[in-house]
Amino acid sequence: MDFRFFFHQYSLYTLPSGGEIFLDRRTLIWIQDLQKKINSQEIVEKNLKLFWSKLNSSFFDKGEGLSRTYSKTISIILVTYNSSKWLPNLERIIKSALSAFCEVIVIDNGSNDHSVEKMLSWKLDILIHPLSETISLASAINKGCELAKGQYFFVLNPDVSFTLNDLDKLLVTLEQNPHAALVVPKLKLMNTPGFLNGVGNTVTLFRHGYDLGLGHLDLGQFDSIREIPSACFAAVMIPRDKFLSVGPLDEIYPLYYEDSDWCFRARQKGYSILIEPSVVVYHAYGGHQTSHSYLANEKIRKSTFGRLRFVSKHSSGLLRVLFLSSYFLYDMIKIVYFLANRNFSSIQAIFNGWACFKGSKKLSCSSDHARKNPFILVPIQNVVVHKRFKAKIHKGLPLITWTTLILEYLPMCTQDEN
Repeated sequence: MDFRFFFHQYSLYTLPSGGEIFLDRRTLIWIQDLQKKINSQEIVEKNLKLFWSKLNSSFFDKGEGLSRTYSKTISIILVTYNSSKWLPNLERIIKSALSAFCEVIVIDNGSNDHSVEKMLSWKLDILIHPLSETISLASAINKGCELAKGQYFFVLNPDVSFTLNDLDKLLVTLEQNPHAALVVPKLKLMNTPGFLNGVGNTVTLFRHGYDLGLGHLDLGQFDSIREIPSACFAAVMIPRDKFLSVGPLDEIYPLYYEDSDWCFRARQKGYSILIEPSVVVYHAYGGHQTSHSYLANEKIRKSTFGRLRFVSKHSSGLLRVLFLSSYFLYDMIKIVYFLANRNFSSIQAIFNGWACFKGSKKLSCSSDHARKNPFILVPIQNVVVHKRFKAKIHKGLPLITWTTLILEYLPMCTQDEN
């Protein structure tokens, strides 16, 4: 837990590009002064100009099609749920991709906002499979993969945007790495395109699992990474044979951790989890949420259950005790915090997550390999998980503190300048 949030006040700052971030007071004053200099065309050091341009990055969809037809090898698998807001974006992606992809499969997860009717009105050559009731995301993805005929499954959230031509690089990465279970692009935040959504994710002690690099200003600091602990399934390409080898996603996870679980099982089989940082997908982080307070508590409940299930499946003995104890202590601290803020619904969400776990099927460690290779210690090239990738985010938005600005971002801009 990051206790600095209890003692510091952060100000909301609107970027000239329209996105919003949080700044501490000293950084806010400094950035406002830099903005005045830029606007008045004063002479500014090159590293500061670079920082300003990265801070105000924008996503411009070039509308490019794919550079080649893939001999009908790829299946796009989309899971929608009350996704009317994102249908124009999906229609654009699907129209651009149909000539090159084997098929497009849409699993509608019990929407009640007329999404299915709107998609049918497109009259495109896609398979729309509406479900009569909402099931777990893992179940919906599995259903899409069951229906897919392509040699590669490209699983997507509806709230993403990207240049289709970049998918060539994902295929090349998989072709060059036959032992890879999947490859993911670098995820960036759609509303603040200069900042990262993540370069993979991980599960650790004493907190919820998190996206590596979430909220970091993207200055290329993670572009040398090629292997990650696990992948976010907001955008992921999986070879059919690897999906069949590892098996379907665990459908007991209601939401969250199903991707980490699948990746861990893939690593148990000797496969690697890769990232291709040169490919960027923009993701509306939390963009599916419509009722913030309710869904925030739903996220607490589901993620609380998910992390408990994950460590119960993939650890045993003292390691399992260590993780479960750390999660219990973390949640007790959160409960005290919520009590102080009279946030009783979030407290109930934590209790509900633990209750769901207690009532679920008892699990044993999945293999001897898991006992000998705890997920927390997975070796990954050029990565030291934890401090370097710690989320820089507050209330769902990127956060820049004075320490981060002076010790990290500006020195990196100076290096890039040189």
